[in-house]
Amino acid sequence: YSFNGQALTQSGIYYDTLVNANGCDSLITLNLLVSNFASTTINQSICQGQSYFFKGINLTQSGVYRDTLTASNGCDSIITLNLVVNNNSSSTLNQSICSGQSYNFNGQALTQSGIYYDTLVNAKGCDSLITLNLSVGGFISTNLNKSICQGNSYLFNNVSLTQSGVYKDTLTSSSGCDSIITLNLAVNNHSASTVNQSICSGQSYSFNGQTLTQQGIYFDTLTNANGCDSDNYIKSCSK
Repeated sequence: YSFNGQALTQSGIYYDTLVNANGCDSLITLNLLVSNFASTTINQSICQGQSYFFKGINLTQSGVYRDTLTASNGCDSIITLNLVVNNNSSSTLNQSICSGQSYNFNGQALTQSGIYYDTLVNAKGCDSLITLNLSVGGFISTNLNKSICQGNSYLFNNVSLTQSGVYKDTLTSSSGCDSIITLNLAVNNHSASTVNQSICSGQSYSFNGQTLTQQGIYFDTLTNANGCDSDNYIKSCSK
């Protein structure tokens, strides 16, 4: 402030004496107030996809922005904006359940395979998109058709079975669901047959890899069509 030939920059009381129109002293007292400019800092965050209106502009990028206004005392008012744009988050859940079960997601009890979505709010106040890949596995059913010979046994479900019948066992498959095994067990009987054969003296009969020339009863055990023993008897006579 120019006063009495001085450029004043400090607050204070300053005096000057002039001569008025009457030729007398005119005492001038100056009360000078030097006001500081105002400075304001704004820390603001928004989510990705949103905008923040500042200085007539919709801001969408993180950064430091400034604007200068005029305060009530007529001085500059500098506003500094520290803007942070937070990212939205996303996550994927891969989940499997068995047929007949349900999975609770977004307040729903899901029972069908599919892709499901839910949007929550993350720690920064932005969207958190959750994607659920749900697989519903059915139980596995396996049929076993087995046969054994009479006198043998078949081990199933830690039990030695000796009788024909239908037996079931429930295991857990690799997917964690029930695997039902049905065993159809047949117990086949042994078979026996008798062959009456005659030859003449001087002749022979081939049986069980032998050349028979003497009268007698001979035995051989073969395997029948069921895979069981077939006992064969042969009677031969020589004349």
